Amino acid sequence: MYKSGDKVRVNKDIHRVPSNKTPYEYQHELYANEGEVIEIFTAGSSKYPSYFTAKVQMNEGIKTFRLTSLERI
Repeated sequence: MYKSGDKVRVNKDIHRVPSNKTPYEYQHELYANEGEVIEIFTAGSSKYPSYFTAKVQMNEGIKTFRLTSLERI
């Protein structure tokens, strides 16, 4: 299990496309690489199942990822 202060790497290729472009018009850039876990919490609702999520401090700012897409370094 992860805890605050752990150094992590995103182990899936996560890409973001700007809202004003289609995926075919945009050359994908990696959305995230490495960072430090700030907080771990559960996300979900009565309609959807809960899953663990981490807030990660990265060079670009704080981003949120499911724990299944992270690996400890």
